Amino acid sequence: MRAGLYRALRQAFDKAGIPWAECDHEDRGDGVIVLAPAQVLKAPFVDSVPLALATALHHHNTSHPAEEQIRLRMALHAGEVAYDEHGVTGTSINLALRLLNAPAVRTALAESPGELAMITSGWFFDEVVRHSTDTDPATFRPVRVAIKETSTVGWISLPDHPYPAQSLPELRSRRSFTGRPPADPAQLLHAADLQKLLGLLDECERAPNLSAFQEAVVDSLGRYFGYRHATFFIGRTLPEVFTDRAPVVNGRAGRMVTHYIESAHQHDPFAQPAFLPLYQHSGVVSLDMLAPLSQQHPSSQRYLEKFLFRNGIHAKIALALATDRATAGIGLLAEEPGTFDLRALALARVADRHLTNLFRFHAHEVAGTSRTA
Repeated sequence: MRAGLYRALRQAFDKAGIPWAECDHEDRGDGVIVLAPAQVLKAPFVDSVPLALATALHHHNTSHPAEEQIRLRMALHAGEVAYDEHGVTGTSINLALRLLNAPAVRTALAESPGELAMITSGWFFDEVVRHSTDTDPATFRPVRVAIKETSTVGWISLPDHPYPAQSLPELRSRRSFTGRPPADPAQLLHAADLQKLLGLLDECERAPNLSAFQEAVVDSLGRYFGYRHATFFIGRTLPEVFTDRAPVVNGRAGRMVTHYIESAHQHDPFAQPAFLPLYQHSGVVSLDMLAPLSQQHPSSQRYLEKFLFRNGIHAKIALALATDRATAGIGLLAEEPGTFDLRALALARVADRHLTNLFRFHAHEVAGTSRTA
């Protein structure tokens, strides 16, 4: 069986054009950790390796008795690793192994007639699978993975017996752009999205002052888009936003804000200096975007597990309305993983641009006045 396992892996890697000899392998008895060098492209691990591996396993199984047949679970993640005299270590390794051992993956393999069940991390799905031109991301299924101190979302697929493609317009729209995100996020939005956005902006434009503007934004996000748990912090600079002691909040965020202001904000990954440059790209940052970085910062990981997840929040995006006089931060929280899909992020980016322009009319009310303790 072990000879068959390694033979199938080498065949799959050869078919995908990934040099097996250039990868590190750590044997685990009934499995193996394979570490690909940083220069190896990630796309073949989604587009070629899984199906080639399943095919090689099928050939092995059809030529061997039942007691020598092999069915596999496979986990995909990318990140930093470290070596010592005992082998390889790191939070990325821990996450991959916990994804592999998730009960949902075991169930998926048990219920599949095929040879292979695969799970990817949320980061790997968003950064690699969603951009694939060969693999349909709509055949993946999100699952909650909660093992030890890990609480995250993974994405399962069955390469040799795929799930039926779900009706996920936000995923199919991405495929029409040959694996690259559109230059204009508005291209992913529907007419109904834009109509709601116009309604939100119309109400916010009529706000006579900063306080009314904050209330209008939070209220309109709930009424037009169903985002019932929202926060609106302000400050003279982006780091100062997260120390605002008088934010406007609604929904579940109202029950969390006191603890956040008193202590939790110090460990909020959305507020960490290492992560702040992410806002400069599009003004919008999601929890999934921060996941790979948070795993390398223990305090940020504890914030997610002990504060956010414990309060029933499993999805979040933050919008930064940055002007030359002041900055505003809008947080949208949701209870269900996957709430902020590709289309929701595109909508947030468009809203961020227009809300920033409206915020400029009120930024003078922040400049020169400290709202921090």
